[in-house]
Amino acid sequence: MTHEAKVSALTKLSSTPAALIIGDADETDTPYVATIESTHTLPTVTITKKEKDALIEAINAADSHSISISNPHAGLELASNNPTISDFTSWGVTPNLTLKPEVAAPGGNIVAAVLGNEYRSMSGTSMATPQVAGITTLVRQRLNEDPEFASLSADEKTTIVTSFLMGTAHPLLDVDQNNGTYYSPRRVGAGQVDAVAATTSYVYPTVVGAANPSRPKADLGDGTSGWSFQVELTNMSTEAHTYTLGGQALSEIVEGELFTEHSTNWAGQGIDLTFSSESVTVPAKSSATVTVTVTPRSAFASYANANAPKGTFIDGAVTFTSTDGAPDLTVPYMGFYGSWGEPAVFDGKWYDGKTSTAHSCSSTLMNPATDVPLGALNPLVGQDPMSVRAVDPAYFIMSRSAAQEAPNKMLPRTCMLRNTPELTYTYTNEPGTPCAPIPSSARRNPCSASPRAPCSPWRARRATTRSSTASTRMATSCPTVVTS
Repeated sequence: MTHEAKVSALTKLSSTPAALIIGDADETDTPYVATIESTHTLPTVTITKKEKDALIEAINAADSHSISISNPHAGLELASNNPTISDFTSWGVTPNLTLKPEVAAPGGNIVAAVLGNEYRSMSGTSMATPQVAGITTLVRQRLNEDPEFASLSADEKTTIVTSFLMGTAHPLLDVDQNNGTYYSPRRVGAGQVDAVAATTSYVYPTVVGAANPSRPKADLGDGTSGWSFQVELTNMSTEAHTYTLGGQALSEIVEGELFTEHSTNWAGQGIDLTFSSESVTVPAKSSATVTVTVTPRSAFASYANANAPKGTFIDGAVTFTSTDGAPDLTVPYMGFYGSWGEPAVFDGKWYDGKTSTAHSCSSTLMNPATDVPLGALNPLVGQDPMSVRAVDPAYFIMSRSAAQEAPNKMLPRTCMLRNTPELTYTYTNEPGTPCAPIPSSARRNPCSASPRAPCSPWRARRATTRSSTASTRMATSCPTVVTS
């Protein structure tokens, strides 16, 4: 029976419950989301199995078989000062090795207005973006109204909005590890935006020499000997402000030849994160600069060479903790330990019955009418995608038949292990002569020649994968090419 049916039945009882608590049947850290649409007038909450079992135990232990639960909190209480990162959130970096994303905002299970004068819990970038847009507007309004910024032109005020948004964001602790390590800035950028800090700070950071000075982040490039960069703090107020420097030097944990999406803080344990001074005072209506140096040592080099021979990221955040009650500041940084051109672009081919070279997503040629790989199933005995196990390239055969599911068209399924700005397909006949160029409109999706072809991001890559390039050649007879 669905939750919808259960709640519907409860509302029809002669003694209707005042509210409903749905307990999870499985062990999880957070309550699952139960979708109850037509009976939304009955207040309903979901709780974890641990919480459910505790309630049942308390009820059974009570003589009256009933218990009373009180809420000890008064006023507004935050559910968490350090939220969990949504598993669907996008990772960086960009193909040219620059840090993205730049900030994070609440976007999971957000109560939002929907058509019909109602509210619904929804998740996604569409939930986080309005919050950032709203805070951005508040920052710009503050810059326009605060007399401390009166000397700036309208363009200058607009330019430093992002400096305040990113500079006052908070690094987020990895709650899954629960050991004080931050989430990688490739996942959260500078951290979670803070509307209060962004609209009350008079000091903002800038990375000296950055491609875009209004975005305080240090893109360090690749290499193995380490990096240095400078952070300039600009104080727009009539009072000096002092900050203590700190931060973390992160690199992703590798287990079983796979990156785990969690990091180790190597600062002081294999990577030196040092500063030209341990604290910095920014004079009134002036600026101050500090130099940050990130130096990998032998302990980290040994780990990286053993677990990620094609390279890995070193990233983290430099923190400026205020000593006088002003908002704290953050500057994320990111570099690639190794050569950025070395890790592979493409994942492996589909299992051919003998060997498997794919790590997370298998590349092959598909019949778009059935979403079944060519050379996988006998077309005379059914085309169930769930029945596909092995793909035999010897049976990459196309047909001129006009039957509904006939393989008379071909769709490349190309799986990617990392981002690339462009992917070029070249179709050749048996002698190697190109015969079906793909128009540029088919390359708008950097993961495949068609939005229908699935791909895997860098996140699921194998740490020891081979190198490749952003173009491929598929030897086939001249097919009908499906593009979009």
